[in-house]
Amino acid sequence: MILFCLEDGKVVFRAEDEFEIILTLDGNSPDFYWRILSLQFLVNEEGTKISYFPRNQHLCQILQERLYQKISKYPLIDLYQKLRLKF
Repeated sequence: MILFCLEDGKVVFRAEDEFEIILTLDGNSPDFYWRILSLQFLVNEEGTKISYFPRNQHLCQILQERLYQKISKYPLIDLYQKLRLKF
């Protein structure tokens, strides 16, 4: 199950026991891009969050590039699918 909430100009998506990602828009126009503010992978064993591991920064860069290039008509769905493939 994926949960999301909107607050303070940010959207938080959380896939239980998988990941949590926080995004914002770079402006008010529909032409602005989504920007990743935070990506954390959730570990079920101890219920803790891992906010960094060696590939996390690289993965954020790849996902951010996809958002900037507007590869998909539905960028948030594309982002979700790419993160799901990592598990």
